[in-house]
Amino acid sequence: MRRWVIAVFALAFAVLVAFASTLVWLYRAPFRQLERELAWLRANKIPTTRQELLPPIPPEQNAAPFYQKAFTALQLSKADDQFLREALNPKRRKLTDWRKVRQILERNRAAIMAARQATLRPHLRMTQWQPDFFSTNFSHLSQMRSLTRLLTCEAMLKKLTGDIDGAIDSCITILRMAHHPCDDAPK
Repeated sequence: MRRWVIAVFALAFAVLVAFASTLVWLYRAPFRQLERELAWLRANKIPTTRQELLPPIPPEQNAAPFYQKAFTALQLSKADDQFLREALNPKRRKLTDWRKVRQILERNRAAIMAARQATLRPHLRMTQWQPDFFSTNFSHLSQMRSLTRLLTCEAMLKKLTGDIDGAIDSCITILRMAHHPCDDAPK
């Protein structure tokens, strides 16, 4: 009886190993096929990565250097950023100290001017795409939002002082900034 139990366990173990091996082989088969397909695509010079799929942007059309200059010149503390957020809140707008807004804008004049220069370029390519899409870092977007807040406050301040053309110019800059991240995304 003892030999019979050992033989059953040995047979069950062999069946289990065979089943596991089959599962592993079936699991890896699509990946091997994918690697063969990718090798064929690369051999035929067909793009297979995000960098290859995105069309190159000529340096004279890329706004990235101007945005980098703007981000470097940005002098916005967390308290200032929070103050600007509150200034843009319609419920608190009447309570806003516009002198402080003007001071913040003057401190960041170089960043605002660099952002304006950047929006005169038609394209933007700042993102360094990673093979794993979820590892890609979009750190420049928070700085672009800060610049947008500055420009929005500038537009509101110019409107309040009667400089409608200047306010419209700030709004146009914001709209151009809004279109730039579209170039950075894979199509």
